[in-house]
Amino acid sequence: MSKTSPYALKDSGLFVPSSPQEFFKTEVRTVDQGYFGVFAIEQIPQGAIIGIDGGTVVSSVEDVPPEKRYAVLITEGLFLAPNDYEHLENFWYLNHSCTANVARIGGLVFVAKKMITIGEQLTIDYAPLIAGVPQWTMDCLCKAPSCRGRISGEDWRDPKIADHLWHEWLPFIQKRILANRS
Repeated sequence: MSKTSPYALKDSGLFVPSSPQEFFKTEVRTVDQGYFGVFAIEQIPQGAIIGIDGGTVVSSVEDVPPEKRYAVLITEGLFLAPNDYEHLENFWYLNHSCTANVARIGGLVFVAKKMITIGEQLTIDYAPLIAGVPQWTMDCLCKAPSCRGRISGEDWRDPKIADHLWHEWLPFIQKRILANRS
């Protein structure tokens, strides 16, 4: 039985593709303690478009089942959620890293920030995915030398993080960052 959000916006396909597209081969593998991650099964060059996200548009992260809190910001007040919570596409398994090798640009396009080798895990910084959701926080487990320790929906307020992830913030968050600086 598939589980979709009962709060999906009618005609979500007008906002985003109905399903993601992958341009490089990846696979989902178990990483730690029953968690999963996405791994390259072919080399992905730096700057390459890995894929385009797709799914169902909802107006709040509260609109998705609590046990399946998969939703990412695509514009102010709208979130992208999976079409089917029982059969997630690979992009939903991207893990966070403070030194991510994948960026999500414009809310939908996944780009390689560096050369990704065969067998390497694809990771993304979650801060731009949940920016502007003040109650959202997560303890970071990436263990990178530059690990921030905690990721939050308010990370965009930190000038260092804001600058580091500038191209990954959605335009309305970029406007907030600039407004905070003036």
